[in-house]
Formats: sequence, C-alpha cells, structure tokens
Amino acid sequence: MARAGILAGGLLVVLSVFLPWSVPVDSSYRSSAAGSDLGLAAILAMGLGAGLTSVVVLPAAARRVPALGRVATRGRLPVPAAGTAMLLAGGAVLAVVVVWLTMPAFVDPVLPARSMAGRTRMPATAGTGLYAALAGTSAELAACAWAVRRPQRP
Repeated sequence: MARAGILAGGLLVVLSVFLPWSVPVDSSYRSSAAGSDLGLAAILAMGLGAGLTSVVVLPAAARRVPALGRVATRGRLPVPAAGTAMLLAGGAVLAVVVVWLTMPAFVDPVLPARSMAGRTRMPATAGTGLYAALAGTSAELAACAWAVRRPQRP
C-alpha cells in the first residue's frame, strides 16, 4: 500500500515538471514559469519527490527484470527506512510550500513603466504544476506515514 502511494505521488511530481508552476493573475497574458525557473526550493522539491519514488520503486523493478537486477546489484542503493522516507517527503512538501509563498511577480516589458524598477509588475498565482507537486509530495508523505504506522511484512 505504501509503495503504491509513493509511486502515485512520484508520478504527480514528475508530471509537475512539465506543467507551469506560476502564472500571471491576468489571464490575458500567456506567460508562465516552470518549477525549475522558480529557484532552489522548487528544484529540491522535484528532486526529493522523484528521488524518493525511484529509490522505492527500483528495487521492486530489479526483482522482476533480470537485466535491471544485475545493474542494481552493482550500485546497491539501500532502501530508506520508513522514518527517513517520511522526513524526505516532508522536506519535499515544505519545499513546495516555500515556493508557493515566495513566488515572484511577473515583469511586463511591453507596458509603460509604473514602478521604481522601470517595468510594470504583475502578481503571480499558483499554476497546475504547483498544485500537482503539492498533491504528489503530500501523497508521498501520507504513504510514508502509513508505512511508519503499519510495519511492512517481508
């Protein structure tokens, strides 16, 4: 059950990489900002979310695919304990919230200047990518909390 939740959350995080995280409030503008454009916290959130998924899913895939199993025995990444995975997922959720709280405004180079910086600034709002990343990292955190509460049988 926990692996399925981490996999579903990880797929949402990977999907959020391709979606806009920040869009202007005025819908007549067609610009947006991807997660990688919004700074270190967004990159950290995407990396932790996708990394946690790969560390949990790769050992299961290595048991089913012989060629992948041989490669996995050379690398030997340990599967994190449920508590460690929960800390990583919690860090990813916090990173997404930090991105949301520190989202920069869009600058319009076409409109006349009305600010001290010389360009008109337009507030930004959360895009679908940010919501997908928040849902994915939250699903991973919930799955890890489930794994801590219910020990896995071998």
